[in-house]
Amino acid sequence: MLTYLSTYVLFIWIAIIASQLLLASFMLSRRIHAQYPWFCVFMYFASVKSVFLLVIASTMPAIAYFRCYYATDLAETILALASTCEIYAKVFGPRIALPGWVQRNLALLLSGAVMSILACTLAFKATVGGITTRSLVTVEQIMSSMVCCALWIIVLYAYSLRLYWDPRTAGITIGFVLWMTVDVIGVFIRASSKPAAAETVRRVALTSYFLSLLWWGWRLLKAEPAPEKATAGVVGALLSIHEGNKRDAKGWGIV
Repeated sequence: MLTYLSTYVLFIWIAIIASQLLLASFMLSRRIHAQYPWFCVFMYFASVKSVFLLVIASTMPAIAYFRCYYATDLAETILALASTCEIYAKVFGPRIALPGWVQRNLALLLSGAVMSILACTLAFKATVGGITTRSLVTVEQIMSSMVCCALWIIVLYAYSLRLYWDPRTAGITIGFVLWMTVDVIGVFIRASSKPAAAETVRRVALTSYFLSLLWWGWRLLKAEPAPEKATAGVVGALLSIHEGNKRDAKGWGIV
């Protein structure tokens, strides 16, 4: 099957595999999985997936590659969704710390996004290929759009609330947003476009993913800033708040 690929696609594919393996090795050696377990699982799986698909493309018929691609792509998208949930937890914190209206607003935004995704999938449904191909492309449209919309909702809503972003979390999020936004646009275009246009879109999507890998590598290589030392004024203010909470708790009979 490799003979059907253009030189650029083959080159960027090999570059992606090399970048994935280097990034996965770095993440493993620096034990980044202790801080971002789902993102690391996503990257480890993506690395194995790319090597596996390259072997399949080199040794098996095109139909075998087709089946393996969509199966592994669905698994990768699910892991990307798990990574998105991890980003949400890093930015918004535990559920118990959130006011009820924040959770309700997020639920409304996500519900609206799901309805919009379903409407867009029906309006721009896949028309290329047989029933199996169209069904698989439709699933890809829905799953990729869900991840992309969830990322944008987290980013925009957190920005509106002026929430703090850890530098590494922000870097991982930017990489996902870049890749998934281009990928979703490409999936909808490829679903009903001619082969020449689909090839161009595929090249753009691969390039955006490669750039996201480079971005992730650069952000993860940067050392996280050391926490600033608390000044005497800050410590005093915290102690005063703590003592006030203790007095209130005693007054209410809690302790």
